[in-house]
Amino acid sequence: MENNDRHIIRRVIDGSTESYKILMDRYSQQVFSLVVKIVSREDDAEEITQDVFVNAYRNLEKFDFRSTFSTWLYRIAYNEAVSHTRRKKVETTPIDEATLNNLPDARVDSFLESDNPRLAALSEAIEALSVDERALISFHYFEGIPLKEVADMMRIGESAAKVRLMRTRKKLYVLINKLSGKYE
Repeated sequence: MENNDRHIIRRVIDGSTESYKILMDRYSQQVFSLVVKIVSREDDAEEITQDVFVNAYRNLEKFDFRSTFSTWLYRIAYNEAVSHTRRKKVETTPIDEATLNNLPDARVDSFLESDNPRLAALSEAIEALSVDERALISFHYFEGIPLKEVADMMRIGESAAKVRLMRTRKKLYVLINKLSGKYE
């Protein structure tokens, strides 16, 4: 598909603006899905998705084919969604660093991978994360985007993404337990 994207992008750059609709049709649902997980409101996500495609179209000549078109487009989507969320000043739940540092990774992993009924609070816990943490969890786990690609989208190294992902999983563990009124 990436080869096909290259061909379409070159046609759009050469003046075939109607070819851009092919890219929009191909990626609009994925972009919307990524954005709505960050901004949490469908009406905002629809508007941001439109902005993403307008910005991508305006900057298509700058696309250098070093990454896949989807990674480049998702990076624009991520930036737009994060900017929107920061302008809205969404509240997050602070968690003591010592609490996170003292949580064993194995305990968090087994809890999040279990059928524990407290996981019903997962979506509410995700809403309490920062915008970057919400994006990281959503992109990697819900959208199935490889961590290397998520790191590229967020413009961080892959090892930094791994560390942030584990810390975010620990935050989810703490938040889920707080929301469900129990703490192991």
